[in-house]
Amino acid sequence: MVIDEYLEKGIILSRKKARETDLILKILTETRGVKIYIVFAGLKSRKRIGGKAEKYSLVNFHAKIYPSYESIEEITLLNPFSNILNSMYKIAIAETLVEIISKLLPENHESKKVFEILANSFSQIEKDPPRIHLCNIIFNILKEEGYITSPDRCAVCGEKLPFTTIFIPQYGFICEKCSKEKKLHGIKFTEEDFLTIEGLKKDSLLTLQKLFHAVEAITERKFFSGEILFSLIENKTYPSQ
Repeated sequence: MVIDEYLEKGIILSRKKARETDLILKILTETRGVKIYIVFAGLKSRKRIGGKAEKYSLVNFHAKIYPSYESIEEITLLNPFSNILNSMYKIAIAETLVEIISKLLPENHESKKVFEILANSFSQIEKDPPRIHLCNIIFNILKEEGYITSPDRCAVCGEKLPFTTIFIPQYGFICEKCSKEKKLHGIKFTEEDFLTIEGLKKDSLLTLQKLFHAVEAITERKFFSGEILFSLIENKTYPSQ
């Protein structure tokens, strides 16, 4: 029995086969957050679904809500971002963002800003070479979801910060006075954990690694796609605008 139905826009984060012809899609929607959908006979119906449900694609879709699941009845392809698939490097960057969003955003948690960040990022990744400032994007996602504070004020004492300050994954940006305590409410850290605002702007491999560690500390889950990305860039800085 159908409870409700709706039209939505989304970016396909993952696609898995179920049974012989069905598909299970994880989609970052524009207004409903990350959701899981079943597409019955999705591999069979070329007219209704066809190649429109590929990973990374931006789509409009018609969904129906049932008591124990939601299904997609029809998909309209808006942008396949197909050029991402032409390069292992581009795929690694895209997969990095997909994994971060999948880990940070709980299901059904609406975040239109993160949706916009990912859509804009995929547009930049498609370019040759990819024109993307990955460190800044990851930082903005963490900030948008409230995992870290704005760099304007110290996350511990609230005092206004100077331009050069220190970032600690468990807290955000903190002032020099608080950082010198070397211990905040039971959290131990060293200078190797520090990440400055200036460091974020440089978009280096070291900065990226520290942001990945921040995601792991926040979610308490291992970050896998980052290791692949590190091996591809081989200590070179990211192409950035």
